[in-house]
Amino acid sequence: MVEERRKFLMVEERGATNSVFNQPAGHVEVDEDFEEAIIRETLEETSYPFTPDYIIGLYLYKSPHSGQTFQRLAFAGMVDESLNTRLDSSIIATHWLTLDEIFQLEQDDRLRSPLVTRCIHDYLSGEQYHLNLCKSLLEHSDFSPIGVE
Repeated sequence: MVEERRKFLMVEERGATNSVFNQPAGHVEVDEDFEEAIIRETLEETSYPFTPDYIIGLYLYKSPHSGQTFQRLAFAGMVDESLNTRLDSSIIATHWLTLDEIFQLEQDDRLRSPLVTRCIHDYLSGEQYHLNLCKSLLEHSDFSPIGVE
């Protein structure tokens, strides 16, 4: 979630039958922690370098169309100037949209999922969790279980 001057950073991406709008999102790659994933995904989808400040929430959503369940870990943060890099092939464009514009997209059934407006609602309500809520036990972790030497 990125908000600047009362506008939110959104991506327009190819949907099944038409373009849809979403916050920058994606998947965690092999040997990548959550924070690294959102920084990479935001850059790939928007060309903006992203610095996460806090977590908004962790969400589960089951698509009524496909029956597939999605998990979203929503971060809030800031971006630096666009690097004008090439966007992922699934991204049509990057947009800075007002709340009214996003709600109109919701009315027009043009949002990727209800997670878009739910995350905005929680963000505007002040939901904030420290980044250390996410724990990484990847190889570069210094975690040592209790009683194990």
